[in-house]
Amino acid sequence: MSSSQQQWCNYIRCLFRPTKRLDGGWSWTVCIATFFMFIFHNAARGSFGVLYIGLLQRFTNDTSQGNNTATNTSDASCDTRDSGGISGTTAAIGSLQTTMLCVLGPPSAQLSSRFSVRSVIIIAAIVYSLGIYLTTYASQVWQAFLTYTFLAGLGSGFIYTPLSALLAFYFFKYLPIASALSISGKQVGSAAFTPIARWILRDYGLNTLILSHTILALAIGLIAILVRPPPSPPQTPSVDATTQEQPQQAVITYWAILKHRRFMLWCFALSFHFFAYYLPTYHLIRYAECSLKIHNSQSGLLLTYHFISAAIGGIGLGALASRIRNRITLQAFTIFLNALPNFFFPLYKTYAHVAIYSVVTGILMGTIILNVIVCRDLLGSNAAMKGYGVYNSIAAISVTFGPMLAGWLYDIFQSYEIPFVIAGGIDLLASILMFISASASAMECKADQEDPLPSITRPPVGLTWIESTV
Repeated sequence: MSSSQQQWCNYIRCLFRPTKRLDGGWSWTVCIATFFMFIFHNAARGSFGVLYIGLLQRFTNDTSQGNNTATNTSDASCDTRDSGGISGTTAAIGSLQTTMLCVLGPPSAQLSSRFSVRSVIIIAAIVYSLGIYLTTYASQVWQAFLTYTFLAGLGSGFIYTPLSALLAFYFFKYLPIASALSISGKQVGSAAFTPIARWILRDYGLNTLILSHTILALAIGLIAILVRPPPSPPQTPSVDATTQEQPQQAVITYWAILKHRRFMLWCFALSFHFFAYYLPTYHLIRYAECSLKIHNSQSGLLLTYHFISAAIGGIGLGALASRIRNRITLQAFTIFLNALPNFFFPLYKTYAHVAIYSVVTGILMGTIILNVIVCRDLLGSNAAMKGYGVYNSIAAISVTFGPMLAGWLYDIFQSYEIPFVIAGGIDLLASILMFISASASAMECKADQEDPLPSITRPPVGLTWIESTV
């Protein structure tokens, strides 16, 4: 074997060896890999507002919109009063896929523990791309539900939770900063791809846009190869290695997580917030085009502003979270601030107003980067991935009905003002519940005494999902 071949073999073997330590070395390579995987994952999901317009055209016109011809999306029907709720039903294609993403949190965490995060993400990326590709043949709503919602949602669900909780196994001291950097990839992907998606839909048609989403999904599986196993748990030296076995780490059960009262209150508060979280992503472009009569060359930029601001806000909140001990209070305050722009939504009558709304809500949207940090704070590193899966499952109902309800209300009232004002009220309720969770000091003290979950005052040990080495 030549020296160059030997070098390549060493590179390949390196990809199967566990990283050596937390907060350094290959951990930052994994952080960069998750950043790009979030970019490609959310480039498809974050631009659903554009795909939504193309699907709505296809299902309302029921003519030649199913072929791969360019369409003038500015001529999309905005009057859906007598359409039988087609706006809400089409929005359900995307919102139910997000529901799949949430519901599959616990099983995806369990599979990642049983096998490896890398293998689960690679297989899920193949399923995700297949479901998106088959949507090109969907000419009716129920067919899109089978392909884009169910099959693509199955793949997306087995990607999202392991990917979101991944860095808790590679970082301890720098987890807030690393999480902010990696999760900002979600906003970067959405911001970068939304105007591109608008251009593809306008000039090349819906099927070409769906094929571009397929390529993005396949790229996730390729980048997942870089996710080496996390550091091995430190071994406690025994007094007599020949006669005494190493102590085993207790397995954290879902039942123990469900009994953690402060964590569950935080989960329910976030579930209310997710009623309003995806409204701009799904409906802001259509509001600009149908209600404000803004040309599609400008309306597509609204989500770009939104997601760029979210990336900046996420990094800023991550840096702030590294200096604040009670991250739940910080998250509650950002959700409270997010309620205010929605309350004033009826006053936004120009493009400048809506653009400012996009920027402000985008910055506050960065609060999502705190989720995995709060999970780690409340449950410990060992239970962070399972806790993240529980939180996603609880949020599934809100993620499902938020965009759908907004679409149905638009079909009834032919206005988006009522759905966004309602979203502001729900965000206010979510912030109140989260403030209660943050200020429940008596309950926290009792939980610290009774809670069987591990402490987070030390680096994570006893990882149960370490990949086998070669």
